[in-house]
Amino acid sequence: MIHALYIFILVCIGFSCSIDSRRSVLSDFDNTTNIKLTVLPIESVELGELMDMVPFDSILIVNEVFKEKIFKCFFVKNGYKASTFINRGKGPNELMFPGLLCNLNNNIFSTYDANQKQLVYFNVNDIIRNIYKFEKVINIDLPGLIVFQSYPLNDSLIIFTGIFEEGKYCLFNSVSGNTIIDVEFPTDEEHQEENNYIKSMAHQGEIAIKPDKKKFVFVCRNGYFDICSVSQDGIYLEKRNLYYLSEYKSIKNNVVAHSSKSEYAFHSVETTDSCIYMIYSGRTQDEFGSEYIAGNNILVYDWNGNPVVNFKTDRYLHRMTIDRNNLIIYGYCINPVTGEPEIVTGQLPKH
Repeated sequence: MIHALYIFILVCIGFSCSIDSRRSVLSDFDNTTNIKLTVLPIESVELGELMDMVPFDSILIVNEVFKEKIFKCFFVKNGYKASTFINRGKGPNELMFPGLLCNLNNNIFSTYDANQKQLVYFNVNDIIRNIYKFEKVINIDLPGLIVFQSYPLNDSLIIFTGIFEEGKYCLFNSVSGNTIIDVEFPTDEEHQEENNYIKSMAHQGEIAIKPDKKKFVFVCRNGYFDICSVSQDGIYLEKRNLYYLSEYKSIKNNVVAHSSKSEYAFHSVETTDSCIYMIYSGRTQDEFGSEYIAGNNILVYDWNGNPVVNFKTDRYLHRMTIDRNNLIIYGYCINPVTGEPEIVTGQLPKH
């Protein structure tokens, strides 16, 4: 069974090759602001292998996908762990391998379990009251399509990333059952003859939806990001900011390996009405080992893809999320002295 976790495993497979010099991502930014982050009072022993996190005012929900109890809820002011919830399993109100978390409004978030092919919704108010049940479940049965991640737009429209023969993104109507697959992959001379299965594996990433639900942004490790408009009629590529394409090759069983010399680009994308925020790493596996995905540049673009500001943090973040109402950042990182995991936070300036 292919599921969302494979994405995170595949991007860590490396091989050595020579690569050409690339267009510099950071050179686009004339405005750089230093951001000092503070450590939340969460004990390191309470932090496992974190996949994702989502904030709701005074609490932070984290997904530790490999644990027997998958989610934790922390109060951000005092670091107190309020609860650990949702068992791993295939029973009622259980999950096997949930993926990234989507903050849908002030009290609802969702995640997609690719193992069970279910899009699951949670109500934060229930979690605060120690009620651990699914708010809603949508079963995703799309023959011939392999879905990695899901991003709900509204009660019926959902954007999928995964492996699709016809294109890069899938728009699914859960009421009618209709699917629209569109947008071509970026390519170069070396990979232009490859099929979309291989390209899908090589170009997996993550999406964040604009609050008005009319646009989304896709980012990945490959040195580019897409800004797309979306409606019930389809998905349209409006802007592709292409800095470089990561070197990769297909090995046995259609597994894709990225070069260990290729710079890891973007992840942890978040949005507001006016801006797009993403972590940029720019580091290679050869030089930094398992820390190569971590970045200390939070790049801000407008919805036309124009650079706004580079928030340079004093920690290298493996993952980040933003409280969009208050522009407070939360980041997951490794303490450079102790080697222990930490959650850090800081206020982003308005711009």
